[in-house]
Amino acid sequence: MKRPRPFSPARIALAAAACLPAIAFGTDVYFSPDGTGDGTSAESPKAFSAGAATEAATSGNAAILLDGAYTLDATITVDGGTLEGQSRDGVVFGVAEDIEPAAGFFVVKGGGTLASFTAKDMTTTAGADIVYVDGASSVRDATFSNVTSAYPIVFFSAATGVASNLLVSACTVAKSHNEGGIFASSANAPNVYDSVIENSVNTAARGNVGRQVRFFRCKVDGFTGGYDGMLFGGAMFDCFVKDYKGSRLARAANFYNCTIVGSRLTSGIIGWSGNVYNTLFYNNKNTAGTAYMSLSGDGNYYNCWVETAAGTSTKQFNCISGDDPGFKAEGDARLAASSPCIDAAATPSSPTATLTTERSERSISTATPAGPAMQSTSDASRRPATKTASSPRISIPPRRERCTRGTRPFSRSRSARTPGFPAPFRSISATVRRPSRGRFPPKAGALCRVSR
Repeated sequence: MKRPRPFSPARIALAAAACLPAIAFGTDVYFSPDGTGDGTSAESPKAFSAGAATEAATSGNAAILLDGAYTLDATITVDGGTLEGQSRDGVVFGVAEDIEPAAGFFVVKGGGTLASFTAKDMTTTAGADIVYVDGASSVRDATFSNVTSAYPIVFFSAATGVASNLLVSACTVAKSHNEGGIFASSANAPNVYDSVIENSVNTAARGNVGRQVRFFRCKVDGFTGGYDGMLFGGAMFDCFVKDYKGSRLARAANFYNCTIVGSRLTSGIIGWSGNVYNTLFYNNKNTAGTAYMSLSGDGNYYNCWVETAAGTSTKQFNCISGDDPGFKAEGDARLAASSPCIDAAATPSSPTATLTTERSERSISTATPAGPAMQSTSDASRRPATKTASSPRISIPPRRERCTRGTRPFSRSRSARTPGFPAPFRSISATVRRPSRGRFPPKAGALCRVSR
């Protein structure tokens, strides 16, 4: 009798694989402004339209935009998928003259991601935002240049939205005080990380830079505000504010470990309520530049540094004053080793849990020239403004790896220079490697795409 042949390991593996459910991969569709292909690869991109990009960027799928100048003929909606440009500076959006969106030029919802692009010379007039973020969705690695909006540049419909590594430059928001702000939210408070807001204007809004938004390691430089504060609600953590002009810095908002220099204000530092911790105030005066703004009014100030000329008040607790905070050099707001602010900070009692949570979620390396100038010995390893030139490790929320059919063809390390900082201001370094499978001009060891 013929003996049955035993199964080989290979045959066993094949039989087992046949019993497994199929693994679903997202579909990537490639676009270019003058594409003529079917969109299946970078060598055969489809012609771009807002409708086609919206159809592609759904439910785990992705619309990939090759470098070029794109004209929006309608709103792009990213619903659970990704709209990602080949490069931040290479993918530039403009708008058709007759388009006026109902919610925004870009709508991101369902956990979707909008990434790597520049929006330039856009204007909204009928109550629309530039980007409308709905729920736990995100916007990252984007530039907004010379944009004029009737409502916010980026509006979050819920506290779960996230924005990171954005540059808002030479932009204007001009709307009533209840709806304005570069970043605004209807719920307290979504998070904005590692972003720069510079040389921009808000002509009328309450919360000129942020309304019910929390900012982490951001820079505000050369901003002119209208009605009420730079912040309305929300908070700033480890941020640098330079040359802000407006009525006051904040209403009902908190500051943690910030450096605020060169402000010109009409109504004081804090209005209504708010607490300020471990923050350095330098050369903040009235609009004429003739008198210093004192740390008084409605806010409370804990372990802060203020110039002697600004005086003291019953609102200051364990604050120190002097004529020189000990910056490293002219134009460099990091602290020198001899600064009186070294070892002068304290851990806030009430927001400790919040601070711990924010800093334990994701690692990031920074080298910002400004940042929290008040430091304690225990906090020194977590502060951008350190005694040495080396960068510390601090934390922001995690990003999840998300690979579809191998690798994003133009993927790269998320360590990139953030505009506005003289030293690299690094974002996330995604080091998960996958074979590129030749899906774009192949790169050895291309990086797997990551998303929030």
